[in-house]
Amino acid sequence: MRSPLASLARPEHTGERRCWPCTVANGALLVAACLALALAGRPLLAAVVGVVGGALVAIRGYLVPYTPRFAPAVVRRVRAALGRPPREPPLASSFAPEGGDGAGDGDGERVLEALIAAGVVVPAGDDLALSPPIRERWEDEMAALAELNDDALAAAADAVVGEGRTATPVSVDGRRYVAVHAPTDAPARGAWLPRPAATADVAAVRALSAVARLDDAARLSAARAFRLFLDTCPTCGDPVVETSSASCCGGVTNPREGPQSVLACRACDAHLIAL
Repeated sequence: MRSPLASLARPEHTGERRCWPCTVANGALLVAACLALALAGRPLLAAVVGVVGGALVAIRGYLVPYTPRFAPAVVRRVRAALGRPPREPPLASSFAPEGGDGAGDGDGERVLEALIAAGVVVPAGDDLALSPPIRERWEDEMAALAELNDDALAAAADAVVGEGRTATPVSVDGRRYVAVHAPTDAPARGAWLPRPAATADVAAVRALSAVARLDDAARLSAARAFRLFLDTCPTCGDPVVETSSASCCGGVTNPREGPQSVLACRACDAHLIAL
């Protein structure tokens, strides 16, 4: 039988995924509450609140209910007031132009059908897989791109995203991205992808260049689907894992939305694709 403590635990907000700013903020609120109780002549209650509250912060990652849901918006407002860039920029699902990134169910199905018809995706038992020649080309391209610095990777992305758009390397709080945007716009107004996802997409477009049945737009739309077949991170080589998008200071921002399951590289602190 599952223990009461186990039912309270939130592994998605503790351990390596613990948000220390939110932990410190919740801890400070707990200390303030305990001090207030002690000054009000309730030392025993203050001690009980301190022990219980501290245990909740330890096993849940936070004390105030729904901290992971409202904290990102608060953090963004504070950073904006201080004139600092957002910790997590507005990310795109792919470099494909708006309306053609395969993000919707119908678009995703059409992209998959096109890849199957072109022999890029093939049956593998009860599942699907990339055809061996395409997978080999894709992995070779990812290995080559991983050796590039951020400027060179952005230049490689610039060569595949189509006319009327350009690519720029961007770094926010140590996280590295490639932003694709109109030449007259600032990078912040473009489509941002974490470096590992950008590497996989550019490599996929290159790997698909020899597939005559797909035009440039179709290759760019199909590139996102390739990330579903990643076993290791294109940037650092660590295994990719299925995890949650929940993060106190950079994940779910809409209280009506729950966290998504994603493929991610923990070493690069980057989400690769929503599942």
